[in-house]
Amino acid sequence: MAAVVEISDGTTTIDLLDTTGWDTMRWVPGSTPFRKTMLSSPFSDGDTLRHLSRGNVIEELEAILVASTADNIANKLQSLYDLFEKAQLYHTTDWQTTPVYIRVRTDDETGQRLSLIFYGEVTPGESYLEPIFKDGNIWQKLSLRIEREPWWRQNAPGAMPPALNFQQTNAPSDSIGSHSDMFVANTRQS
Repeated sequence: MAAVVEISDGTTTIDLLDTTGWDTMRWVPGSTPFRKTMLSSPFSDGDTLRHLSRGNVIEELEAILVASTADNIANKLQSLYDLFEKAQLYHTTDWQTTPVYIRVRTDDETGQRLSLIFYGEVTPGESYLEPIFKDGNIWQKLSLRIEREPWWRQNAPGAMPPALNFQQTNAPSDSIGSHSDMFVANTRQS
């Protein structure tokens, strides 16, 4: 399967590997920073781990933006700004209920990985005036910085996971329940 790096809210999707739009030139995936609390004692050597949690991951990408006209470059850039704004509002307001996520799959990967985005920013590495009109609607050296949750998911954030299917096997005899009854043990019986 082809590689995928996309930012999406389920409706609007921006392909960051599209050579006719956003084209990612460099991306070294970020790693999860750990926050740890250590305890030490004056009576013993070393420290003891008391608490460990994962911080958010910062992804940094370098991309170019290619379009047929300067207006298309502005529209593509605004679409990305809108998704980043939507991601930030999802976490800071009650009315924005649509999450924004990054979706990744490498060339040889069969599944996809998705992660919830908290915010993102775009930093131009060149002047607004020079690259657009000088190189034929190609904007070089755009830096994207994305803060995401520390883990990858199989399903899009906010989507329901696949339903569990139960089958009646090893059910009690007819004297306890009918054939339509299903018994699911979820407590310890003593």
